Amino acid sequence: MPPITCLVPAQPGTYVLLGTLDADQFIVTKINVVAWATAGDVLVPVTVAGANHGQEHRLAVLQPDGIVEEADGGVFTSQDEWRRVAVKRARAAEIA
Repeated sequence: MPPITCLVPAQPGTYVLLGTLDADQFIVTKINVVAWATAGDVLVPVTVAGANHGQEHRLAVLQPDGIVEEADGGVFTSQDEWRRVAVKRARAAEIA
């Protein structure tokens, strides 16, 4: 990731979503986003674990209005809609 050049406070109710498939259960963890960081031409969420929550891959973000956005362009109208897709992806990754 390029160096961070600017930090902007995040709106309350903004979360990074981390999904984990454990046996047959899909567990979603919501982590509070405290700010947004600009790194080159990329905007990444900042949590208590750091920029992009310390992850190498780009993360899904739950916005205060309930929309979930993924860095690759995926947009979901609700957390439930995102969860359904995330479960399918996680199960497909287990098989691969």
